[in-house]
Amino acid sequence: MPPPPGQPELRTLALDHTVRWVPVHDAVPALSAPLGTVAAVEPLVIHQQVLAGIETYMSTSPALAFGILYGAIYRCPRLRMDYALVEGVEQGFVDDADANPDLRHALEEVIVRLQAGGLLALGWYRTGVTAGLQMSPTDTAMHATLFPEPWAVALLHDASTPRPQTALVRLTSRLRPYAVPFYELLPAQYNGEGDSVHSVIDWPTYRTTADVVRPDSKPIVPRPASIDAPQQAPQFRDIERIFDAPSEEPAKRADLRTPRRRAFPLFSLGPRAIRVSLAALAITVAIAAAWFATH
Repeated sequence: MPPPPGQPELRTLALDHTVRWVPVHDAVPALSAPLGTVAAVEPLVIHQQVLAGIETYMSTSPALAFGILYGAIYRCPRLRMDYALVEGVEQGFVDDADANPDLRHALEEVIVRLQAGGLLALGWYRTGVTAGLQMSPTDTAMHATLFPEPWAVALLHDASTPRPQTALVRLTSRLRPYAVPFYELLPAQYNGEGDSVHSVIDWPTYRTTADVVRPDSKPIVPRPASIDAPQQAPQFRDIERIFDAPSEEPAKRADLRTPRRRAFPLFSLGPRAIRVSLAALAITVAIAAAWFATH
């Protein structure tokens, strides 16, 4: 049953199947927002295959690549909150040879095409931005016009550095761009087992506290096997039990509530010691009997 008009569709967000990325503000100081200037906005979630597609497209495209991020606003009944889920991308095209063209009309055409197919545009992306991932006044004005909703996002990509930098940006109420955290939604076949997950991004502008294997990461060199310290042979660990015969059946009803007492030393003699003592006593008795018999 579809949701009522104006209400988001219900879809549970499993946070244990995501990787949370937060911006490193020292890497993008121009996109850090002062405290108190950002209102509560729907969390941003992006399918991992969408991130992989964007990474591939931007790495194999000319200096300029752009398009629309589309998806939907969903309601998680378990978390009781709305979130924006990016489910796909649509590429844009321009005939202008300018290195920094105005993308407004080209993006409008893509938005109209998506709306005709019943898809919601959640934002846009572009590569070839100015160094430092700064949004130009033209791009800021275009974003505010095409995407007036506070949850709308722009993905900026700068490939002029050895490690390309990327930032996901929203606008404050005063149209100031700021980098936002997001969740990388893992594939459906991920079962949640294991200590680490595989990501498709390696952005120096973002970090995570999860145990993530990033793409093209260097192989982990195993540490040399540690040499264990020499240990005492097991038969010499308890000198009082050297001559003890092994028990036939372990105790089955040990009382775990009270500590086991250590045997008193007088009764810790083994069977061999008892036999030696009895033999010595027998010899003594025989000698005494012989003496009395001859006197």
